[in-house]
Amino acid sequence: MIITLTGFMGCGKSTVGKLLSRLLPGHTLTDLDCYIEQKSGKKVSEIFAEEGEAAFRKMEEECLRELILDGKDRIISLGGGTVMSAACFSLVHDKSRCVYLKADAKTIRKHLTANCSLEKAAQKRPMLRGNGIEELLGRREPVYESVAHMVVETDGRDARSIAEEISWRLDH
Repeated sequence: MIITLTGFMGCGKSTVGKLLSRLLPGHTLTDLDCYIEQKSGKKVSEIFAEEGEAAFRKMEEECLRELILDGKDRIISLGGGTVMSAACFSLVHDKSRCVYLKADAKTIRKHLTANCSLEKAAQKRPMLRGNGIEELLGRREPVYESVAHMVVETDGRDARSIAEEISWRLDH
């Protein structure tokens, strides 16, 4: 089974994915952004800066297709904007069990700025540049909800309880 984790940047996809992979034997975790960086030899921020968002999104779709169609049981932690493209949306919705980790703007801001300012966080997360969290979340949230097979509220919760809920709900 392919399980995808979607949601806004800073909602806990990577952290929850690590814990979930321990609860689901045989499922390896792949962070899509890390996979893109390994294949391209560049950081996501470098791809955005040097080649633009369109080039990054093309790489993202190709890598997602590769991972979803390789036949292995895995958990894929998606980038915050992955499902915004029609092709990636269809792949995720049709070929995986998609879990939306739903967090409000206050929780997201807290996670993104835990050790730095929002401006500093935007250096690592290019989509934060020039977009307020609320504005970007407002545009993305309806898409996250429509692609997901399961919505899990994350506000005020620790990653372990979220991973345990997902594991339990996948089994029932």
